[in-house]
Amino acid sequence: MSPQPLHLILVASGIGPRKKALSYVYAGRVRLNGVPITNRLITADLEGGDDIVTFDNRPILLEQLKYVVVHKPRDVLCAMDDENEWRGEDRDNPKFERRTLVSSLVPPSITERLGHAGRLDLDSEGLVLLTNDRRLMGCVIRPGGACRKEYIVTVVGIPSEGDLVVLRNGSSIKGI
Repeated sequence: MSPQPLHLILVASGIGPRKKALSYVYAGRVRLNGVPITNRLITADLEGGDDIVTFDNRPILLEQLKYVVVHKPRDVLCAMDDENEWRGEDRDNPKFERRTLVSSLVPPSITERLGHAGRLDLDSEGLVLLTNDRRLMGCVIRPGGACRKEYIVTVVGIPSEGDLVVLRNGSSIKGI
């Protein structure tokens, strides 16, 4: 591993997501070789160097990389946690229930903090890669990344020749 910014080392160690890790650096809770660091551009190398990074005076250890492939059925939310948490607006109404998350498909023996590389809509089903390998996740989810993506789509009805041309050629979204 080459030197990485301290907040990304925190993310890789499972301390928290990127924005939260940055807030820890800015608050001076991260130390590099005993020195408090508040600059997000400072880097360290935990594998190849002699650097020691601590968070709240506890040494940072990198998690072992994990890769889990699951089949996401329909009506399972492609998220590790749910900010909205409930279907509908009335939490007290018994007909509303918690949404099922893709994180519930991970075997309980896997304790590492995983993220989903890509996402499927709530009404879609298919393969989802869950991992703590941030480098691979970036490759997979970044448009134009090194990972080729292929989707198989089933449509209702018979698409017109014009529709097929648009699907074959791709389309663009204004402003993106």
